[in-house]
Amino acid sequence: APEDAGPETEYAALPEEAPAGWSGMGRLLITFLVFIILSLVCYGVYRSSGPAPKPVPEPAAPAVINEPSVPEAKAPEKQPQKYAEGVFVSVKTFTWYPRTVIRIVVDDVVKYNQDTGPGACLEYTGKNYVKVYTDNGDHIQIRVNGRLEDSMGSPGKPVTKYYQVNTPETRPAE
Repeated sequence: APEDAGPETEYAALPEEAPAGWSGMGRLLITFLVFIILSLVCYGVYRSSGPAPKPVPEPAAPAVINEPSVPEAKAPEKQPQKYAEGVFVSVKTFTWYPRTVIRIVVDDVVKYNQDTGPGACLEYTGKNYVKVYTDNGDHIQIRVNGRLEDSMGSPGKPVTKYYQVNTPETRPAE
């Protein structure tokens, strides 16, 4: 007799792998999602690891000290402002002008009186005053005790400037 072979077992067919187009797209999609998630996690860690805000210290309460009362000292009297010990004047002619007539008088003595070429620099110090004359006010630049003067004068116009000790015009440069 033939041996009973028992019930025949049927095995379920294994599913076939996904089509080639799907597996490539699926892998790409999963890789992209993992990249996005990792990027967000790294960004969160970066933001949270920044320097912690420093606590603001509270101002200390003023100490109260019981001292014997002392009469208040008088405020020092305001001294009149002294501008300078002398007058130092620097006269420069601009390089783009061909000539300029300049006369400089220091403490009643004529120190300079002639045509001056372009780019000249003249410097004089007076104990009491320095007087500067030019035939064309916009040809020169003047410094008094280191302070640059705004303008000597108008173009083509003669002008005389007088700088005396202890006046606001002769205060030293700050």
